[in-house]
Formats: sequence, C-alpha cells, structure tokens
Amino acid sequence: MQDRGAVFETLDASGDLLAPGGLDFLRRGDALRAGKLGDDERSILRVQLESFFENLFDRPAHIDSLPQAALACIWARRSSRSLRGPRCSAELNRVSCQLFAWCRVGARIDGQEKEQMRKFIPWDSQPLETWSEKHAPGRIVDLDGRRTHYVEAGEGPPVILIHGFNHDLNTWNANIDAFSRRFKVYAVDLWGSGFSTREPMDYRFPLFAEQIRSFMDFLDIPRAHLVGHSMGGGTAIFFSVKHPERVDRLVLVGSVGIPRRLPLRARLFMLPRIPELLMGLETNAVRRKNLRDYWIHNRELLTDEYFEKVSLHQKIEGSTRAALNILRRNFFNTLDEEIHALAELNIPVLIVWGRQDRSVPLESGQAMHRILGGSRLEILEDAGHLPNFEQPELFNEMAVEFLVQTDE
Repeated sequence: MQDRGAVFETLDASGDLLAPGGLDFLRRGDALRAGKLGDDERSILRVQLESFFENLFDRPAHIDSLPQAALACIWARRSSRSLRGPRCSAELNRVSCQLFAWCRVGARIDGQEKEQMRKFIPWDSQPLETWSEKHAPGRIVDLDGRRTHYVEAGEGPPVILIHGFNHDLNTWNANIDAFSRRFKVYAVDLWGSGFSTREPMDYRFPLFAEQIRSFMDFLDIPRAHLVGHSMGGGTAIFFSVKHPERVDRLVLVGSVGIPRRLPLRARLFMLPRIPELLMGLETNAVRRKNLRDYWIHNRELLTDEYFEKVSLHQKIEGSTRAALNILRRNFFNTLDEEIHALAELNIPVLIVWGRQDRSVPLESGQAMHRILGGSRLEILEDAGHLPNFEQPELFNEMAVEFLVQTDE
C-alpha cells in the first residue's frame, strides 16, 4: 500500500496518469469512453484509480466500472473549466479533477458496510435544537440573541478554553480535568461550531472576540486566563489586544496568526462547489482523512470513538456552510499587526507546538516566539496540530504550571 499521507498525489505518484492541470487524466477518460484505450492502458487506469481509493478509504477498493470512471472524467472536465485560468493554479486544477473523479467512481463494498451506510446519519442534516438535546454535554446561554454552548468544571481563577477551526470544545477533553483541579474552567463552542448557533454571520476574529467578551460579561468574569488552539489561538490574540485589561495569562496552542500561505487542501476547499460536494458525501472518509493528514500525528489515536466525538457537531444543519464561510474568508494568518501589538502588552504568553504539526508548521510558532519577546516556547515531540490531545500529560503539566504562577 502506498503512503496514505499523500492521497491527493496518489494518482501522480503511481504513474504519469496526470499531467500538470489534469488534462492528460481527462483525455484518457475521453479515450476510454470512446473505446480507444487498449487493454494495457485500461489496466493501468484501473490500478491507478483503485490505488487512489485504497488510500482514501483505508481499505482495498475495486472499481466496478471503467466506463463509469470515464464518465467521471468527462464530468470533471466540464465542471472544472471555471477552475482553470489565472485565478487557479495548475496544481489546484489537477487536484480538483481528482476529487471530481472520486465523487463519481464507485467502489465495491461488502454487506456489512452497506448496512452501515443505511444507518449513516448525513452530515449537515440535524436540527440544532434536537441534536443538542440528544448530545450537548454542557449548558446553553443566549448572548446578544445568539446561542452559545459551553461546559464548566472546577473552582478557582477562571480559565477559558477556545477551540480551533471546524472543531468544538471536545478539543479539550484530555485537559479539562487537569485544569479543573486548580481553576474554574470554561470550554466554549465558538459560533458556527459545536452546539452553538449556525446562523449566517461575519465569521472572523472580531466576531469570535465579541463572543468571548459577551460570555465573560454574562457570567460576570472580569478577567481570565485564555487558552486558545489554532483559530482559537488567533481569537485569544485578537481579544487580548482589544481587551488587555481582561486577560491574565495567555496559552497559544498551534495558533494561527503569522502570515503564511494556507496548505493546498485548505486552498482547494476555498473554491466554489467542490467542498460542498465532498463534505456532503455520506462517508466519514473525507473528515477522517483531514484529521489524519493535518491534525493528528499518531494515527493510532484516531479511533472510531474519538472521531465520533469530534465530528458529531458537524451533523447539525448549517455546519458545512459555516465552516466554509470561515475558511473562504481567509483570515487565519492575518494577525501580524496584532501579534506585534501583543508584544507591547504586559501579558505573559506560553506558546505550545507539536513538532510534527502539518497544519500550522512549527516555523510559525518560532516566528511568533521571536516577536513576543519574553514569551515561552514549548515544543512537544511526537505530536501534530493537537499537542494537548496527543501529549496531554506533558501539556497539562506545563500549562497549569505556567498559569498558576499568577496566583502564587
């Protein structure tokens, strides 16, 4: 089996099926549909497509029909015309063609998997109120007419945990108990995620910072420590600059903010139509693949139980729209001014990064550390974009030790 970490390059790596821009792939589809491919070329096409599916679905895949694959190629050509040209790189166009093909090519599944598919609850399908009644673990409050879900635990100085993009407060499941032994912990679902509202809004750092401010006002929290992961780290930075009088200490975990180009797949999901198509497929494969490739380094930790917990909120109606709304605004790495402003404030900062972070690389954390003079940078080995989850004992010890210094 080929390296599963390179799904979007699988077809290229297995041969010369794809030329830059994906045009050779499409031409082969045309030739196959017209009956102009010889037996050897048909065999190559089948092997390459099955290799692609094997990597994507984490199991052997068998193409039922090469003509079906050919039709996928034709549809990809028709659908991808708007992706070519000066607005889209050849690389993005090539990957788009692969994804369109994947959406239309069938793979045989056994009876057990068919039964699982019949029980599958579609993504983006469940009413927020109903799904919350069944699954929300915490409390619901109304902030300026907008629903916010949160959990709380412990007693002591307040700590607010802020999750990242397309995740929810389950980000902190391995940390809340440890924090709650010394602090009053609040883990908040940002608007557009978890069991909080899905209404259309201007999802950016100012909105999320306003949510945190309103949350603190509602619960009469004058000051708090903030712990933010990824997009939640960016939110904590923005909030700290706008409301420094309300922040004691700051822990940034794999935080966005430093200007850098987004990964290829993130840029792909900013394109029209393709993400909606992929995210709507009745399969866990797309979301599991994303977690495996960009979030979690130790793949043994990506269990069925973990996946169900962190993705359950994405079953709620409006989740895909909200997530893509956030991603397409492309604001994650726009905090250069705020990071330099934070450096001028008297707020102690702990920066925590996973050595193997493939979503926001370690170089970003090191750059942030250089700007934030006096900050502390801790690098956790054998950890990806969720070091607090992959190395919870180390993370909990260093974060709690850092935060209690205020109280001693």
